[in-house]
Amino acid sequence: MNKRIFAAIKLNFNSEIVENINKLKKNLSSEKIKWVDTSHIHLTLFFFGETSGNKVSQISDLLELVCNKYSSFELKTNTLGVFRNFINPTVLWVGLNKCNELELIYNDLLKKIDTLGYKPDYENFSPHITIGRINFVSNLEKFKKIILSKELCFAQTEKISEIILYESILKPTGAQYIELKKYPLISNY
Repeated sequence: MNKRIFAAIKLNFNSEIVENINKLKKNLSSEKIKWVDTSHIHLTLFFFGETSGNKVSQISDLLELVCNKYSSFELKTNTLGVFRNFINPTVLWVGLNKCNELELIYNDLLKKIDTLGYKPDYENFSPHITIGRINFVSNLEKFKKIILSKELCFAQTEKISEIILYESILKPTGAQYIELKKYPLISNY
């Protein structure tokens, strides 16, 4: 049976960021935004899509090989942004500072999964944490002002010690994520 899978890094937003997301929800309540449950927050490294059991096993082996080569590291979140643009926003995200370790892991993962026939669906890796999917914004000026405001802080540092292979099950209420396996990075503590 096929599984809809992806490899990701789970993040746990601190209470200040969760509170600021709740303020955003309130300030943008008139807009059509599907907010991501903060318990599902993650950084997707690669989305594999519908995958057969044999391929899931091969992907699992590759994730283990990659994680056995790299040490745990820190990720730092920074500010809000949107995908596409402020004229036609589609995704609301929290950005990440440049992280050499993350780029090394990502590039190694890409090389390995390329051997299984997977190609990234975008040219440049743009690490971000999706917090909302935007269906429609009626007041673009207000939306832009709120997003670009420096009143709400989204900065946090988190130690990353594993990569997780998830199954995504689509439901009318939103995606449900099931952890299939965790792949620890080398501990540097």
